[in-house]
This record gives sequence, C-alpha cells and structure tokens, in this order.
Amino acid sequence: MTPSTRAVLRRLTGSGTLRHMPLGDALRGGIVCATPAVLAAVPHTPLLSWSAIAAFWTCFCDPGGSRRTRLRFALAFGAAGAVASGLGAWVGAWATLALVLAALTGFVGAFAGVKGSKVGLCALLVATDFALSVAFPAGDLSHAVAYGAYFLYGNLWAVAFAILLWHTDPLSPARRAVAVC
Repeated sequence: MTPSTRAVLRRLTGSGTLRHMPLGDALRGGIVCATPAVLAAVPHTPLLSWSAIAAFWTCFCDPGGSRRTRLRFALAFGAAGAVASGLGAWVGAWATLALVLAALTGFVGAFAGVKGSKVGLCALLVATDFALSVAFPAGDLSHAVAYGAYFLYGNLWAVAFAILLWHTDPLSPARRAVAVC
C-alpha cells in the first residue's frame, strides 16, 4: 500500500489505524458474493450479478450485536435496496426524474450518517444502489420489479448464510468449556 493510499484511508476511517477485519468476515463476504456471481456466469443469468453485489453489501451492513438486531438490520437493508433497485431501474427512462430522485437519495443517504456510521454506510449503499440502477432503465414495470427482486435475492442469500454461521456461535464456547474439562 502506497503512503498516499494510507493517508486517504486514514482520513476516511478517522484514525491512524485501519479497522481490523476478521478473516471469517472476509471469507463470508467472499462466499456470499462469489456464489451468485458464478451462478450468473454459468447459466448466463446476468441479473444474478446484481444479487452478488447485494449479498456483498449486506455483509458490509452487518452491525454486529445480537442476532435479532443483525437480522432486523439486514432485512431492512434488503427491503430498502430492493425498492431502490426497482425504482431506479423504472425511473431510469426519465432522465429528469431520475436525476432528482438520485440527488434526493444521495442527500438522505449522506444525512443518515447522523444516526451512526453503520446506518450511514447502509444508507449510502442504498443511495448507490439507486444510482447504479438508473443506468439500467427497465422500460416496463415488470423488469423494474425483477431488478429489485434480484437485489432482494442476494440480500436474503447473505442473511441465510449469516444465520447459518450465527447458529454455530453458541457451539464454540460450549466446545471450549468441554475441552477445558
């Protein structure tokens, strides 16, 4: 990493050190992103690539904490992202409306940061989702709904994978206790 890259990252993170990302989180993000990406390429279903992005972003939006909090946060992000995807694809055919809504979602996404960094990050990702979706105008409502649905598919895949991993969390302390005895 170059010194200038480190300086930019320090400014973005607000500290002199970068946040440590555990290997497990990185692997989870890779798996949930790679699976729909491969599925998009093999049977040539390009919209599954949008699911791959949604799955990866869902991993970014994991606030940690209790399972209930994590689940609610992830599902809220998926619902907001699906609406933003579908709406963006639908209004993409009308440049003026798309521009106004992109500015509005960008403002709301940036302003949401007052609720905390996790909320702010997720809101900015939803705003980015809208802006990217505008680039793929639907032309009809059914395509727009499908575009939003593929975002939701990716989100739900990431949530299901995370739930599977969360289920193993209580087993680890139990196994350690047994190993100590």
